[in-house]
Amino acid sequence: PKMESSYCAVVAPYHDNGLFANVLQVWDALLLARPDSAVLVDWRRRGGEGHFQYGPENFDLFPVLFDNSPRCRSVATSPGS
Repeated sequence: PKMESSYCAVVAPYHDNGLFANVLQVWDALLLARPDSAVLVDWRRRGGEGHFQYGPENFDLFPVLFDNSPRCRSVATSPGS
């Protein structure tokens, strides 16, 4: 029997890589996540990154570069973040 899991969101955290590696990760999440689930992007800097150095500590880069939508948005704009 086919097993399906139910979830309402997938979190795509940043990795300490360049910008486009992180963009590709978000695209992968959009492609692979269930169509009815949200992709919550966490691109808030922690402060010790070696490569993902966009903005000061706690800066959330995703909403600066992209518009939030019901399907894909910054995790910081989601309830309980």
